[in-house]
Amino acid sequence: MARATRTTREIFRGTALGAVACSLAAVVLVMVAGCRPPSLEYPRLTPAPPLVEPSEPATAHAEASETTPARSALATAGLKPVFSNPTFDSGLSSWVVYDFKPLASPGTNILELVPVAGRPGQSLHVARTSERDSGGSGATQRLSLDCSRIATLRVSFSAAVSSGTGGNLAGTRTGVAPDAPVMVRVKYVDTKGRDREYYHGLYTGEIAGADSVHFQQVGPGQWVSWVSPNLMDLPDTPKRVTEVTFCGFGWSFDSMLDDCQVWSGP
Repeated sequence: MARATRTTREIFRGTALGAVACSLAAVVLVMVAGCRPPSLEYPRLTPAPPLVEPSEPATAHAEASETTPARSALATAGLKPVFSNPTFDSGLSSWVVYDFKPLASPGTNILELVPVAGRPGQSLHVARTSERDSGGSGATQRLSLDCSRIATLRVSFSAAVSSGTGGNLAGTRTGVAPDAPVMVRVKYVDTKGRDREYYHGLYTGEIAGADSVHFQQVGPGQWVSWVSPNLMDLPDTPKRVTEVTFCGFGWSFDSMLDDCQVWSGP
């Protein structure tokens, strides 16, 4: 019996040591994965996001035109806000930083919270400079928003665009991912289980051949409020929203973002 007792103790000791070894290994893996907290890391994206197969209701542009804050409030009346920190007044703690730079020629991205004269709290400044290489900066919300029991789904933001350049600014070229100094991208799974994406952007200056459904011209430096059409009216009806990104994308851009929100309801 004594020999059996020693064997049991040896097994217990070996199990405990194994658990400690696994814990240490996990710590090492976390340290190797990166020095910054996971909340500040955004998985690398391809330089050309899949924004070339639009899925829009026929009335999208008419409903989604530039609005005043008062009209924006009217469009979202009775709807429930999804995000808890849409104005960034609590910093970026509830957001995931979107910071994409191509490896070959990264350029310089700027993402910072700054006070803006005439506006409460702080706004998100997104900017980029490069040698004609597209990249993007902004903020992302990852979620799993069940759309099966809602009738209305909208996305909104306020923005001021100073400048923007890119190889496909405002989607003038078909079959190529578009650039815009301000853009919202809503990734979702439709009712048939397919990955889909809705997007809309703002630009400044005259651009011949701009995609007027997905992009609209605004005055330089002018704050505007924008509200999407009801995304539940999309031909590829959303079943679950998985990610929403508010950003600038292109060779270079300089913009401000605020009041970035998703709304759902009856």
